[in-house]
Amino acid sequence: MLVTAVQGPRIEIAPQPGWWGFVTVVAVVTPWQAAAEEYLFRGYLLQALGSLVSSPWLGATVSSLLFAGLHGTQNPALFVDRFAFGLLASGLVILTGGLEAGIAAHIVNNFGAFTMAALTTSIAQVREVRTLTWADALTNVAIFATFAAAAFAVARLMRLPKTIAAPPDSFIEGCASKTP
Repeated sequence: MLVTAVQGPRIEIAPQPGWWGFVTVVAVVTPWQAAAEEYLFRGYLLQALGSLVSSPWLGATVSSLLFAGLHGTQNPALFVDRFAFGLLASGLVILTGGLEAGIAAHIVNNFGAFTMAALTTSIAQVREVRTLTWADALTNVAIFATFAAAAFAVARLMRLPKTIAAPPDSFIEGCASKTP
């Protein structure tokens, strides 16, 4: 019992028939799906909402709530897991000035989840996931945070320029500066 508590439950690798075809489709589709979600939630909503106030963190919070909520029926732990991912991806956009790190994290997360499903359980069951334990949610958040910290450190080492301009002091001021 103690071994299970420390190591977690055993994972039995038992690929189902046709798993390689599923993994191939996931490898082709996941980058597009992840990029589309990141462009919508971090590329558009984060910046649109962030432009309404002087801090980008309101946009980060609201877009992350929408990101988590639009992933369907879920228990509180799974919602927090998805919300935390959204916040960390938003933080990467704000701190690095680009969507690239968030897209990469999203691709790795989704590809890993679907590949593990193909190798350990029913592929159909993975689409029905609506619950997550708090322990799994906390583990995922720790992994997301580690990736975010590493990506931010690499961006700093590379001295990447921020590619987004600071928002105007207010939405009205921003609109007024664009009128002839």
